[in-house]
Amino acid sequence: MREYFILNRHKFIFQIIGFAIMFSTLWTIYFYIISQTLNIETKMFGYLISILILPFVATFFSSLFEVMAFKMTNKIFDNEPFAQLLKLNFKKSFSATKSKFLMSGPILTGIHNDYLVNIEMEKGIVRVIVDANLDKVEQLNINDLKKMFGNQNVQYDVGIAILYDRSKRKALSSEKLLNDIEQFIYYLKSNGINSWSDNGSHPAGASRINPHR
Repeated sequence: MREYFILNRHKFIFQIIGFAIMFSTLWTIYFYIISQTLNIETKMFGYLISILILPFVATFFSSLFEVMAFKMTNKIFDNEPFAQLLKLNFKKSFSATKSKFLMSGPILTGIHNDYLVNIEMEKGIVRVIVDANLDKVEQLNINDLKKMFGNQNVQYDVGIAILYDRSKRKALSSEKLLNDIEQFIYYLKSNGINSWSDNGSHPAGASRINPHR
């Protein structure tokens, strides 16, 4: 819990401001569109609540959920099969450390065959994201990956990821996880989809994976 607040302490003010803008905008829409008969005192009281009270309440409850997710992710990454990856030159790091708005959470990161691999968790689902050059990815490639790993187990939005939900994660071994990563990267290389960082410069903090170590 302390680690979460140390990482995100400078972000709370931006979260509070964001909630204040959202609640005050909703209040403005309410009395302009739905209830135009409100007197000035009621309108000002509504703004007072929207700007000075509700944002802090929303931030408090949002932080509770974030702390629980933070602790759960740490616990999962500290146990098999993910703990085994830390012995294969994966390192524990944190997401969104430079963002002013997105809260930071634990991730695992490493470099395998010149592809950066990030492992993160969101809403109980683990995502293994490979740093592929998305400019070279076509729908045919996504369809192939879905055939390899399952239609519901591949995600393509800001990156390409293999997904493991709770049921799959419980049965997942370190050998199966590493094999999936190997297959994933082999497919990308075989189809000419290089890494964004294939010029040899890798993000700070990432380490090279040696699966045979």
